[in-house]
Amino acid sequence: MLNKVPNLCLSNGLAFYEVPDCLKILTELEERLISPRIPFMVIRTLGFCKQFGLK
Repeated sequence: MLNKVPNLCLSNGLAFYEVPDCLKILTELEERLISPRIPFMVIRTLGFCKQFGLK
């Protein structure tokens, strides 16, 4: 196991692609709208003072 290359390694072909110019100018909201994965969060009221929190 000592001489084994990890699966998530540059030498195994894992690399980030260059971001196209048309995507560099997007706002944060626009990035989320076209994102293939959006983390699911729930906004809830916390306690009696009605503050909001994420779960």
